[in-house]
Amino acid sequence: MATLDENINRVISDFTAVKNAVESRGVTVGSNTPTSQYAQKILAIPDNTDTLRVLIDGSLLNLVVPENTVSVHDYFSFQNTHLKTLETINTVSIGQRGFYCNTGLESVVFGSGLTSIGVAAFEGCSSIYSVSLPATLQNIDANAFKDCRLLQSITIPDSVTNIGHYAFYNCSSLHSVYIPSSVASVGNNAFASCGAVENLIIGQGFDVANFTIAGFGNLSVQTVVSVLNALSNRVGKTNYILYTGRYLSMLSEEQKAIATAKNWTLR
Repeated sequence: MATLDENINRVISDFTAVKNAVESRGVTVGSNTPTSQYAQKILAIPDNTDTLRVLIDGSLLNLVVPENTVSVHDYFSFQNTHLKTLETINTVSIGQRGFYCNTGLESVVFGSGLTSIGVAAFEGCSSIYSVSLPATLQNIDANAFKDCRLLQSITIPDSVTNIGHYAFYNCSSLHSVYIPSSVASVGNNAFASCGAVENLIIGQGFDVANFTIAGFGNLSVQTVVSVLNALSNRVGKTNYILYTGRYLSMLSEEQKAIATAKNWTLR
């Protein structure tokens, strides 16, 4: 019969083995996590090309999605309050509400290969201040980064063609935004309530109807004019409306002529 000391040593050894197996797959968890929850994480992080399917519990601190994981499942880390950092290697898609309301998440780095960020994938991640989007990304779905109130800047890659409704709604700390000409569709209120934005850059040839800059509250008139200039080679299109909000009254007649010469309506 094993002595008490022998049983204690065996438990410590088993716990360490399970912990190492989990962390070797890119997961770091809190020191007070029960052994049973480590075992759950072993099932949650696959080695093969698969989808992360198991809901990760609230002890997760840092996650590197394993290489060759095709997608992060819908509701994967739903309302986790402890996760701090997320990195993907060659994951193709982030599912709907994959990291919804992960209020402790601060930094997100997406590796090459990501093509789609799902509906509300990071909505309510109120501590995110840094997001790096890869050159392979094509679609940013509705509400993807809604209410990420500490996000400082966002550069949309030249590969992106769609930005969904409310995608960056109420990102109230955004000060810099770049939107390339590759974007063919911008949903309603995609950048509404982004009142801190001072630096807005629109790619030359940007061609999206009903795009609004009224939500960018800190833009200078010069920035508004630069946006109009970026759109200046848009020809042969009618019924184009550029919503400028309070800036309309600040534009000179010469500046307004940039729009009217191209059959735009300023509102």
